[in-house]
Amino acid sequence: SFAATNRTPPVLTRDFVANWMRENTVLEFLLGPSAKTELVKECAPIVCFIFSRGDCSHDLLELTWNSVLSLHETISEAILKTLASCIGSFSYHVFDFFVAKVQAVKPQDMSLRVISFYSSLVTDVLFYERVCEQSLTFMTTLLFQHRLPVPVRQCVEQTVQKVISLSPKALQFDKWLDSFVSVIVNHVYQVPVSEDALLFSLNTIKSLISSYEYYCVKRRTDGCKRQKAVELLQRECVPNHPGTSAQEPLTFLAIVIREIILCHSTYFKSVASDGVSTVPCGSPAVATAQPDATNHSQNEDGFQARLSFLSWLLYTGRTHLQSTDFLAIWSQLCDNYVPSHVETFLSWVVQCRYKKFCIVSENDCLSLVDAMVSLAEHGKMTPAIFDNVSHLLLSLNYV
Repeated sequence: SFAATNRTPPVLTRDFVANWMRENTVLEFLLGPSAKTELVKECAPIVCFIFSRGDCSHDLLELTWNSVLSLHETISEAILKTLASCIGSFSYHVFDFFVAKVQAVKPQDMSLRVISFYSSLVTDVLFYERVCEQSLTFMTTLLFQHRLPVPVRQCVEQTVQKVISLSPKALQFDKWLDSFVSVIVNHVYQVPVSEDALLFSLNTIKSLISSYEYYCVKRRTDGCKRQKAVELLQRECVPNHPGTSAQEPLTFLAIVIREIILCHSTYFKSVASDGVSTVPCGSPAVATAQPDATNHSQNEDGFQARLSFLSWLLYTGRTHLQSTDFLAIWSQLCDNYVPSHVETFLSWVVQCRYKKFCIVSENDCLSLVDAMVSLAEHGKMTPAIFDNVSHLLLSLNYV
């Protein structure tokens, strides 16, 4: 047709193709209200091309996001997956647009597909440093102040850990460490904190310090290695919640010890509230009484997580657990006897003994073995406790 009219065919430059797509509303057709799942899955090259341009129109971005929120979840998910596959090609203003849109979604409307897309955005290798502080603020607020569906919460938690591991240089390390430490400190001083928020804070402190240490190693500043863990162990902590009265400061290690004791005490009270509160501690009735299976499982995970955090903190700071702290935990377990927690504690002690750096002393372990003899004499021994005592003896080379 060009030969018949003596017209020169256009040169297919990037600008020409972009203008042609804009004039013919190609992406509006592919990603707009009439979007079809199969077409969306195949349009990634076009999306990459248009969304990489600085002149990508705001109207097109709005149309795309409206489709994400309003169309059937199958099509919405297909659009988000296509967008996620193209993030590396986004221009800055396209990237900023989608970050802002996800952060504007109401917490009660947050779906797994939307938060997964956000995770892909803020952990992309080209952009994560640009938004690490902003994204951490958004995600921690989401976790601490709102009740989220379990899959959404798990995705947010995993994204936080990944952002921290990616961005040790760009993060305000001390600010975030203080934030997560305060959750644990306030809880010990009876400020209401959800179990999810507390366990998330424990895990995130580990991620922060591990990321910092790795960054120090990469910079070959070996003198800084373990510095933050040692500082944290010795840090004096007081609650920063406005509703708490003045308290004597405790070291963070003492706070963690108290949190372990508090966790067990709370669980023991829940056992007693099930109708066995008048039965003497350690009797067969208490030994077999348990709350419902779901709460029991959650509590076991929480008690184990607290012990694991304690061993990690001591191991990283190269500090032994003092006998007074060891006995404080054991006395609480012995006085408020719950077999599953005793089993968990014994298993934890065995694991500590098998580590290269033993954080529990041999004398404390021997005292624990003696206590197990007394436990057996009072009819409180279980097969799992017996097995752990056997492993503990092996770890001490006493056979």
